[in-house]
Amino acid sequence: MIGFAALRWDVGDSQAVTRVGRVVAALRAADWRHAIDLPGWALMHDPRTPSDMIRPYVTTDRVVVGPLFDRQATAHSRSAAGRLLVKGHAFGALCRHLRDACWGGYVALGIEPNAPHTLSLFRDPIGTLDCLTWAASGIRIATSRPDLLLPMAPPDDLGIDWPRVGQLLRFPGSGGEAVPLLGLTVVPPGTLLRASSDGIWSERLWSFAGAAHRRFDWPRTPAESLPDLIDACVTAWAGGVDRAIAELSGGLDSAIVAAALGRCQPQPVARWFHYYGPDAPGDERIPARAVARQLGLPCDEVCGIERPIDAVLVDAIPVGARPSLASLSLFHDQDLAHRGQALGATHLFTGHGGDAVFYQYATPLIACDLRASPLPLATRLAAIPSLARWTGRSTWSIAAHALMPRRRRLSFEPDFPLDLVSQAIPHQGAFADERAAAADLAPAKQLQILNLAATRARFAPSWTSETMTLVHPLLSQPLVERMASLSAFDLTCATRDRALIRSAYARRLPPEVIARRGKGSVTAYYGRMLARSLPFLRDYLLGGALARHQILDLTALETCLTIERLMESNIYAEIYSILFMERWVRHWLAVIAETKRQARTDWSWQSAAE
Repeated sequence: MIGFAALRWDVGDSQAVTRVGRVVAALRAADWRHAIDLPGWALMHDPRTPSDMIRPYVTTDRVVVGPLFDRQATAHSRSAAGRLLVKGHAFGALCRHLRDACWGGYVALGIEPNAPHTLSLFRDPIGTLDCLTWAASGIRIATSRPDLLLPMAPPDDLGIDWPRVGQLLRFPGSGGEAVPLLGLTVVPPGTLLRASSDGIWSERLWSFAGAAHRRFDWPRTPAESLPDLIDACVTAWAGGVDRAIAELSGGLDSAIVAAALGRCQPQPVARWFHYYGPDAPGDERIPARAVARQLGLPCDEVCGIERPIDAVLVDAIPVGARPSLASLSLFHDQDLAHRGQALGATHLFTGHGGDAVFYQYATPLIACDLRASPLPLATRLAAIPSLARWTGRSTWSIAAHALMPRRRRLSFEPDFPLDLVSQAIPHQGAFADERAAAADLAPAKQLQILNLAATRARFAPSWTSETMTLVHPLLSQPLVERMASLSAFDLTCATRDRALIRSAYARRLPPEVIARRGKGSVTAYYGRMLARSLPFLRDYLLGGALARHQILDLTALETCLTIERLMESNIYAEIYSILFMERWVRHWLAVIAETKRQARTDWSWQSAAE
């Protein structure tokens, strides 16, 4: 993770100057360094962030933090650093240049010399690098590491947004949106935001739906062009990486990333890892070995550990401003972080996002694309029984969907086996902005847009992200835009999930992966861990902070935390989400209590001095 902290203040405000001095001293003690150190304007970065990741534009009033790549070079299957060639000095023009001519994982920052309480921000369209902002004692702060800055300089109204906590438990995939902490403003991906003493102003410059509306000129057919585009994206991310590790899950997405990484020179990946479950459903060693063999990759196989969850393990879970609810792995993530550290790895490459980008979803809504398709009528008619077989629906049902209006706004709500959140918490749909922007798209494309938005939830803290920079090449902006512009029918051929990308990689990857239907399942593995941990879970959750603040349906949760219920119902993800959220809530309640205590101490000292 790129760690940066921007501080903006009025040099005539003695209280702000004193607080800035404390924050800077604390960051320096953690080995953070100044990139900009001027009166009223400071930018610092953590020791993991190379100095060349800080790019001033013309003057130090405009800065871009994070990796930046050239879009035109990527389109021509090359890799080059992004160039900041903008006419004029306007921050908005810089943001539009970044959106159109560059891509990467960055945040742009801008100040106006005569406005000491104003800070302008723009976050990369995918949201790879996080950015939150708030005001504290006369300082405007923007950072990718609010977990470090908040205890030093909290907003006056720092608190937990309890309704948002409940909504996140209902739909963990919305974790990439607003954080459940009061007093903070998230800079949405692809959004120009200006924070000042007058409030927050924002303008959205990019959206997944906007990308879906675009039409691209492909140099060849999409199936022929995609491997070169993915190679270029992976090569860009791999540039400058001294030592990385990567996973081979046995699935298609990680194999695609592996195929591209295997072509990088010099080779950035020092070791590959495959984690498999201790029982047959979770054992995917056969396809993983086939990929490793064909690509010539050294791969270590690691069997998942089954052990009870206890207080020591839970208290060690990394906590940031965003709850880590989308990645519920415990031992896997912790073990991989330790192995990466042992190898001296600075980066971890993943296949995250491929399900959404390449379209995994078996839905009859794809039939709505048939009426508008330019394919011959006979081809479209033949797609109806094919889609029926794939989705497990009747041919008549698929035909009925094909006759529905292609553009209509649908409601996509998560389907819960059991709602463990208190009914007093209001039900609120996620991704309101994405839904509105995608309203005129085909229903199957709307489904993809919402799942693309949900991929951002995985950017929350984890053991691996604390020790390495996580790289998700399949969420590169040029690739996401190209795939979003294709219809769901084009992506699936109405025959199976990710059909287009499978055909594109038929020669690069072994048939064990290309022709494979379905995925391995570790459901039983996670269920057994919960069953072994029931005494701890009942005590930790039923008597925890979420219960005290009436966020949970305690009757339903208590019923679930029994051996009998765990055996008959797959509610494991819901229980893990509650566990992770309980850890998050306890952490921030302690931080908030400490900041209030410190504020009282500071007030006492100030009163005594006066």
